Amino acid sequence: MAGRSAFTEAFRLFGVGLDDYDEVFAEKLRLLLAIRDNSEHVTWHGRFRPALGGLPVPPRPQQPRLPLWLGVGGTPASAERAGYLGLPMTLGLIGGDIRRARAAVEHYRAVGTGAGHQADRLRLAVSTHFYAGATSQGAR
Repeated sequence: MAGRSAFTEAFRLFGVGLDDYDEVFAEKLRLLLAIRDNSEHVTWHGRFRPALGGLPVPPRPQQPRLPLWLGVGGTPASAERAGYLGLPMTLGLIGGDIRRARAAVEHYRAVGTGAGHQADRLRLAVSTHFYAGATSQGAR
């Protein structure tokens, strides 16, 4: 799973400006997709890291194609990116009313089918925090 993260603390650590937040993620995702599409060697160039010219990609995935899901926090742009690329989307719900997820899911599906992806291939998952217990009172 790849996602932008709701936490920005690591940006300073890796020398990435917050103004470039989305552009850096989009570029890194393109690199990951290039690796997924050719898991033996990758040739790639971008703005935020040095170019790669036919480098081997170890370790190789066990599957014929590296599975990749896009983690989305509910923003329309993130859901749109997942749909446009035809990537399975994991919607992260870290607070608020679960009913707000509907708009992100509908946007994901509309963009995905509009980009030519089959509706049944636009897979969806939800990730959230919850309390578990033997009883509802114990969970509370």
